Amino acid sequence: MSSRGIAFLCTALIIALSAAGCVMPWEDDDDGGITLIGFNDGRVLTDERNLVGFGPRLTGTGAEHDGAAYIAGAFVDAGLKNVAVEWYNVTCFEVERAEVSLVTFDTFKREQEVETYEHETEFIVQGYSGTRTWSDRMDDLMIIDVGDGTDDGAYADANGRAVLVNTEAVETGNLTLTDLFVMAWEAGAAANIIHNTHIHPELDFAPISFTASVEDGDHWKPLPDDYPPGQGPDIPSFMVSGPVGEEIAAKVRGQVVDPLGDSNIKIRLHVEVTVEARPLNAVTGDVVGKEEGMIILGAHHDTVYVSDGAVDNTCGVATVIEMARNMAHLRPRKTIRFATFGGEENAILGSWEYLKANMGLADNTTIYCNLDMVNVDTDRGYRVTMGATTEENVDLLRKVQRAVTDRHSWARKYEFGYYTHPLTTGSDQATFAIEGVPVAVYWGSGGIEYHTPWDTIEHIDKESLMLCGIIYGSFALLMANR
Repeated sequence: MSSRGIAFLCTALIIALSAAGCVMPWEDDDDGGITLIGFNDGRVLTDERNLVGFGPRLTGTGAEHDGAAYIAGAFVDAGLKNVAVEWYNVTCFEVERAEVSLVTFDTFKREQEVETYEHETEFIVQGYSGTRTWSDRMDDLMIIDVGDGTDDGAYADANGRAVLVNTEAVETGNLTLTDLFVMAWEAGAAANIIHNTHIHPELDFAPISFTASVEDGDHWKPLPDDYPPGQGPDIPSFMVSGPVGEEIAAKVRGQVVDPLGDSNIKIRLHVEVTVEARPLNAVTGDVVGKEEGMIILGAHHDTVYVSDGAVDNTCGVATVIEMARNMAHLRPRKTIRFATFGGEENAILGSWEYLKANMGLADNTTIYCNLDMVNVDTDRGYRVTMGATTEENVDLLRKVQRAVTDRHSWARKYEFGYYTHPLTTGSDQATFAIEGVPVAVYWGSGGIEYHTPWDTIEHIDKESLMLCGIIYGSFALLMANR
């Protein structure tokens, strides 16, 4: 065949593969030696589906371990070296049972109305909540409304009752959700009901899954670890949606209290939560370099307990796996490590335990790149945001992004934003940034369903994952060869 015919066939093959969502690698010798990695958006969507198929991957559960095993297998199949699954015992929780009802009694103490709320959509139990079982109506609790929790006097009658507190002070930054839990417990309350008044207005203030954690030096730890064993907050704590909270507050305002101090409005709870030490997993695999130094591409593979976590953060993990497939054959100057961690939703435990267990890794790491919620829900726009701890690395990210959009016309519809920040909170990059490692982050957009049951695969746009994978894989390769 003539050279012209070969060139035609090669061009046709590249066009066909690109149309099918398979982007070939490309080297731009005229732009500082940037090499753009390949990526297959069909494979990334397959990994997304397979991981979501395990169900919620709450840290310390069988589903999280199954997810870690899947990732390790994918790393091996990709051809990565030194693939390992490390595990660490940490304080975990698991919600075994959750039932909440609002009960109205008549003047003869008979049940007049029982409003039962739906677990996960109308209320969600807080991570590390305590347990309270229900046997009969003697276990029903009177409710006091303490407003936003900033008035200490509002808790004066909390002993033995359920506290209803709204999130206005959380919105302003005066208190945290953990503070609301601890304050109710310290006041002697028997339960803590958090009324969501500011999160997810687009979802009618749906409740979210959240975990009680506290500062541990520069890092964080689960709330129970801040107390001697068995002596920390042990009352049920859960968030209710905006409409449910309004209904409870209205009932409390209109309650009738008899001469003996008993109310005709009560909350009925049966909440069982296991809190115990369990193993979490960290999965790693390497593209081995020729010199000292390491670039880490990481994502957290755990999810909240109410969701399969398609966006938060299965999409980040699936993208890491597909980057590994496209980079395993390379031989960069510095090692490129692919990593996924459990425990991010539990006080960012996984990456911190991993770093503590691998002494010297922080000193040998050139940069850690975090992929969390990298999906772009294109029904809601095309915004992508990238950040780094140094202006130099932000400039390099921008340079790689421009190479991508110059090469791939499909990438030009996205809107890119950049920022420089310490990045010491929010996700696993915080672990590395706190320890002095330069870090970079990539955020998609439109994922308003995070930490709710509606974080589902229908929101995933595979092309947007390909965009993230090419930019951050190519950026990692650039950093590894500098």
